[in-house]
Parts: sequence; C-alpha cells; structure tokens
Amino acid sequence: MKKLSALVLFSAAALAGCAGSRDIALRYAPDFPGVPAGTGKTIVLAATEDARADKELGILTGFNAVFKKPPVKAPGQDIPAWVAGAVSAELREAGFKVAEEGGGLRLETRLKKFTTRAAAEIILQASLYRDGKAVFTREYAGRAPAPFMGKAADIEESFQNAMRQINVRLVYDVIGKL
Repeated sequence: MKKLSALVLFSAAALAGCAGSRDIALRYAPDFPGVPAGTGKTIVLAATEDARADKELGILTGFNAVFKKPPVKAPGQDIPAWVAGAVSAELREAGFKVAEEGGGLRLETRLKKFTTRAAAEIILQASLYRDGKAVFTREYAGRAPAPFMGKAADIEESFQNAMRQINVRLVYDVIGKL
C-alpha cells in the first residue's frame, strides 16, 4: 500500500511538472461580432485605472495548487495597459476612432479583478461620459475556463476569451448611447 501511494504521489508530481511555463504573454485579437456602427465617431479612451489590491494573476487549481507552484505571471507586461489596448482594439473593430484626448465621448475604465484559478476572471468597471456628463457606469465580468493542466498558451487564451466577453457587452453599450 505504501508503494502504491508513493507511486501515485510521484506520478502526480511528474504530471504537475508537465504543465509548462508559468510565464504568460498577454495578447489580444479583436473579434467584434457586429456591424461597425461607430464609423466616423471618435471616442477618447482614458488609461485603465488599476484598482486591484493584489497585482498577481493567481494560481491554477489541480496539481498546480496541490504542489504549490508559483503564481502565474505576465513578466514585463502592464496588465491595465493590456486591458485598455483590448478595449481600444474592439472599439476600432466596431468602427470608432480612438483618441487619447479630446471632447465628446470619453470612456474611463477601472480594473477590479484579473486572476486565474479554475478560470480566468476579469472584472472591469466602465464609465462613459458625453461632454463631461456621465452617460453610464457599469461593471462587466468575463470568465473563461482555464484547463486543469493548462500551459501558458491555454491561460493566455482563457484571458483573451474573458476579455472578449467584456468587450462585446461594453462596445454594444457604448453604441447604444450614441
């Protein structure tokens, strides 16, 4: 019995080691599913404010949690800048011109959560202003499963899918307020 439990423990440790690199490279490819309704309109996109208490991405479940693997990291990457870039990419895909300064429509975003455990989870608060007056403030959540024994590419894809969920709803809300 002791040999069997030692074999199971060794196999689990070996499998956990196969999970690959824990360093991810955040990427985003826009995928707006609608008509470019924002054509000709300019929206000012403010830098994303980082309101997270913990700046780490978290750890995965499964063997990685059992053997206390180090947190997943996005070394050298500015996560709020990635979020702002993803929002900008989707706005452009929807036909908007995106600017850093100007009047008219202004979108401000605040990152509240960006973690991965059993799923990649992102919570983003967005506020749209027209000529300095609030049009709406909403909280958007995206969640995409992270594979049990996920490699870096799987985790990257999970974050991209979670961000797409947010962006589709956010862009439609912006279009609805034109």
